[in-house]
Amino acid sequence: MEFNEKKLEETYKLISEEINKLINEKSKKREITKQTSNKILNYLDPWNVVKTVEEYRYFWKPKEVKVLLWGESYVATNNKDYKIKLKKEILKRIDGEIDWDKYPSNYVKFVYCLGYGENELLEIEIQHNKMGTPQYWKIFASSIKEKQDKILKTKVKECDERLKNKIKILKKMKEEGIWLLDRSIVAIYKGKEKRLPHNITQKIIEITWKNYLKNIVESIKPKGVIFIGKSGCEFLKDELKKLLGDKIKLYNIKQPQARGVKDEEILPRIQEIVDEILKDCWRVINGGLELKNLNEIPIPVDVHVARATIFTGCLKGKDIESKFIEKKFNWQKEKNKKQIVEKIDEVWKKASEKSKESEKYQLDEPLWRLSREGCSQVKNKSCKKYNECPVKHFCVKVK
Repeated sequence: MEFNEKKLEETYKLISEEINKLINEKSKKREITKQTSNKILNYLDPWNVVKTVEEYRYFWKPKEVKVLLWGESYVATNNKDYKIKLKKEILKRIDGEIDWDKYPSNYVKFVYCLGYGENELLEIEIQHNKMGTPQYWKIFASSIKEKQDKILKTKVKECDERLKNKIKILKKMKEEGIWLLDRSIVAIYKGKEKRLPHNITQKIIEITWKNYLKNIVESIKPKGVIFIGKSGCEFLKDELKKLLGDKIKLYNIKQPQARGVKDEEILPRIQEIVDEILKDCWRVINGGLELKNLNEIPIPVDVHVARATIFTGCLKGKDIESKFIEKKFNWQKEKNKKQIVEKIDEVWKKASEKSKESEKYQLDEPLWRLSREGCSQVKNKSCKKYNECPVKHFCVKVK
């Protein structure tokens, strides 16, 4: 489904009318002061900000949405900040594969806007733009099993390197079918713990669903939804079941920036949930046909999968180990290639059956990456990536 600007604008107007109506009612009953009324009215971002946020969202929309991350809203953005443009030449330099001319140019406080939290990417520096939203970047990284420290300023000092890592995460999410949608099209949160009142937030979420989000969700038909935070969740869970049936998988995680919430409480859980949803995507085809015996699918063994299997000690054999370590191994000309492939396939079949956490075919990419980005760089029995390797304690002979 393409971005429906007309429908978005209609919803925006309905929300604006409803907020004015609620404020007038409360003012007449003297339930709120004029000062409070003005503050609430000032929360509503200009239309151009709301539109740009959605343009950023649709730029990173997967062709097929499998996992829906459902947040509350972006952070309120004033007109002065909105007018500041992104330096797209930096993005073009970092990743030439993406058509950045189609990427929005204006700054908004939204995770899909790469300028949020990255002043070096903006034509004019914004003083309060130093943090961005690291909590959501951690969620994004966790959803595709990437290391969170790759996108943190405390760990990666160079802006270009951080942006490169962020873009890599967004591309992988798009490829995997993971997309962020918000329960409100307007900002609920203004920063410094300032939020719209609960009753107004609830009304906005209901209007957003009925007039805008319902059509989107019905069109994309996600396999699973992960609610981030609590506001509006119970209402939307009921609506989702009515729309998509009881088979839709619904999950809740705490708001990452909520007081007292620790990363270790939510990030590992996100990985588990996404794995579960994506695994079910393989098992269900067109309304309920289950694919069985997935572990019988051979793992596609190439030189990288072979090297990673051997270097982690999962396939023993002194001769073959030394050949790999000394880089004398020629995969194309190896006489015993067929037997090696069969043994590697058997090793990972047994491992997946024992763990019951993944199918054999799912190990192909992590093994390939382990070798391509780590094991293949071994020289003279020494590995420069050893200290940062997640499975270094399994490494055979290489220190």
